[in-house]
Amino acid sequence: MARYALLHRVGGLYVDADFECLQPFDALHRDNELFLSSEPLVHSVLLEKSNSAALCNALMASAPGHPFWLQVLDNIKAKFDHERLKSDAVELTGPRMLKQTYEALNSTFNADIVVFPSEFFYPEVAYWNMEPMQEACRRRHDEEAREACEWLNQFPKGEFTRNTHATHHWQCTWCRDAQLDEFGHLRDVFESPVMRPNITATGIDFIALG
Repeated sequence: MARYALLHRVGGLYVDADFECLQPFDALHRDNELFLSSEPLVHSVLLEKSNSAALCNALMASAPGHPFWLQVLDNIKAKFDHERLKSDAVELTGPRMLKQTYEALNSTFNADIVVFPSEFFYPEVAYWNMEPMQEACRRRHDEEAREACEWLNQFPKGEFTRNTHATHHWQCTWCRDAQLDEFGHLRDVFESPVMRPNITATGIDFIALG
């Protein structure tokens, strides 16, 4: 959650620690107000049984103050009231939530948001998930799975192109190791509260998000 609040407050580039940079990002920052990227489609097809690629939150960039991040934070706050979601970081604060927010705001902010294909930042697959993906290839015979499995066989180490600016190594220590404390508070990160502007008939109020 803190990464979204930071992007709204100061902008810039958020990157997980398990990324390897391969070329400069200068042009991407110059030409785009906010950019995200999809992760490999094979993850969605073989692990999530979805035909639409996930929007990964491991690398994100924007100008400061972009309203998209406020909607992201609002959606997390709304989801947090559902007990079932509290143990599912992917649904509560991660790629599923990010994609749901993006798709819900298709006519509002998406003109300012660029979603790069996976080759830009996620050319590799999550190797530690290779076994369940291969198991899905053995078990499933539908067209989507067949195409995903053909891609996986063709690019077992990932598909790097001249557009590849960085590669995510998918360490996922939070999802593979023993769980630590799952939740913290934004006040432990920020010296002052993250404020959401609330436009009313009498002016602009601010609501503390954390």
